[in-house]
Amino acid sequence: MPLNHPDDVEATPHVDGAEILAAVDGAFRDCPGLEELGLLFSDGPVSQEEAQEAVGGGSGPLELRIAAGAVVVVDQKLALAYWCLPALLTAAKEGIERVRQIPEWWSDGEHAEAMHKCTRAMLLIAADTSSAWNHRKRLVQTGVLSRVSELRFLDLVQSKHQKCQEAWAHRRWVVLPLLRAEGGEPAPPEFVDTELAAIER
Repeated sequence: MPLNHPDDVEATPHVDGAEILAAVDGAFRDCPGLEELGLLFSDGPVSQEEAQEAVGGGSGPLELRIAAGAVVVVDQKLALAYWCLPALLTAAKEGIERVRQIPEWWSDGEHAEAMHKCTRAMLLIAADTSSAWNHRKRLVQTGVLSRVSELRFLDLVQSKHQKCQEAWAHRRWVVLPLLRAEGGEPAPPEFVDTELAAIER
């Protein structure tokens, strides 16, 4: 089973994908500045001890949070337990499909937010899902998401999926208008520096 496409849902039939999806949403709500994404290889629900060991152990005080036994946040870093990914991917796919069937879903706040949450969860796992990036383009175009917040999300996704072509194509789409400041002036040097740093990473 490829790392980026955990499709073997039968391997973990007991996992509640909606619960994991809600836990991922909670992580973003409680820690809006997440900077790094990783995976935890665990056979089942992650314990406090396992999570502590995975992030380097030590006796220092780490603020470590675990939700649904699968979503770990520590020091602005997000980790997903590998065992939950098939169910999370299925829940995200089903959520996207439900919302996609609604005409002009992007103009309704509740449906737009559902699409935001589901595409976000899917792209954390499978960053090469171009249809999910396209739905996010619609969210940016309609003002549900800002280009700056989308760049922060891209930074998070690309901390794990550095070479994903679809993520880089989406980043280019997000960045191009920002490179042209109002009045045709060039973008501020610090913005350009930030993008060059992203490429270097």
